[in-house]
Amino acid sequence: MNITFTGHQIDVTDALKTFTTSKLQKLNRHFERIKNVDVIFNVEKIRNIAEATIYVPGESIHASSESDDMYS
Repeated sequence: MNITFTGHQIDVTDALKTFTTSKLQKLNRHFERIKNVDVIFNVEKIRNIAEATIYVPGESIHASSESDDMYS
């Protein structure tokens, strides 16, 4: 699985990459052939937004979440 990290208004630290990678590894239980994952972290004032687009053969899956803490 190839994971690409992008940060808007935030520096993507190694700790954030490690945390996110460990969470995304759990997707292998549901999807056997994940080609690529694009992760975007965005900070807008007090809102922390994490978005992920997962590319599997034949389709792509998009998810986003907003929280006060980037690790939640």
